[in-house]
Amino acid sequence: MTRQLVVAGPSRTVVALGVAGAGLGTAVSWLDLYLLSSARDLCVVGMSAFENSGLLVFSVQPVLWAVNFLAFTLLYAGLFPLFLNGDTAAARFAGVLACLLLTAVLVAASVWISMAVWSPEQVAPGCAGGHPPWWPSWAVL
Repeated sequence: MTRQLVVAGPSRTVVALGVAGAGLGTAVSWLDLYLLSSARDLCVVGMSAFENSGLLVFSVQPVLWAVNFLAFTLLYAGLFPLFLNGDTAAARFAGVLACLLLTAVLVAASVWISMAVWSPEQVAPGCAGGHPPWWPSWAVL
């Protein structure tokens, strides 16, 4: 008689949350890329749109996508199931609230980092401090 080892696979909830996190991470990276591209188009003088697009698409965008994809996938597939498996309705509600708060913090941090850490080579006169006029002054490094 042989023994069979039964290995439990990931639950459907974890897989669904991981897919949702990966999708959200991809969407946030595209938002970051759009904001960064708009700011660079407005503020960088001496660089053509072709050079700017090439720089963003081939160097910045893969990094943004990888970081956001991994962060959101790990957050959703690894941490959120721990919050959502409460014994009572109040514990599950608190878990959902914590998940929403962590998602908002991660989205805000990603957008802030992508906009606050770039340094254009030559800044247009209308972009004080290297940031476009529409970027809030309190969010500048």
